[in-house]
Amino acid sequence: AASAAPAAPVDDITLGQFAKGVLAAAPCAALEAAGVTSSALLHLPSAVCEVSRALYYDDQHGPVLKSLAATMLPAGIGIGLAITGLAAFGYGAMCGALDAAQHGVRESFQNRVQDVRDFDKKVTSTLLELKADNDAKRDAAAPPPAHPAPAPAPAPAAAA
Repeated sequence: AASAAPAAPVDDITLGQFAKGVLAAAPCAALEAAGVTSSALLHLPSAVCEVSRALYYDDQHGPVLKSLAATMLPAGIGIGLAITGLAAFGYGAMCGALDAAQHGVRESFQNRVQDVRDFDKKVTSTLLELKADNDAKRDAAAPPPAHPAPAPAPAPAAAA
């Protein structure tokens, strides 16, 4: 019977590379999480505004579903920010450790800063697309019905 040869490791890593990766993981994770979460918080007011406008101009759903979505928006914001921070922390730790082991600690930190910049650019472009879509829906919507002018107030009675 033929015995299978043991598989060769894909990447050999030295003890020094391992140490660099372990030492860089936590600061890179903190940098990524702080940067991405800060960016998300920075864009939060415009995101809430554009999502609310998208709900208002949406003609696919009725008022009950729109009201429910608007009511749940604050919970979604909190959950979304928490998930963003945790995901960025995990991504920063993993990529920071790998970059530090392969390319050095300095390049690892530079890559995390670039990740935050890329995230910020992506969020900005997505919000601009949503704003343009909302503006197009607003412009295509029928104008609101005209309200009759209020009746003039009666003149005060003159004292005799």
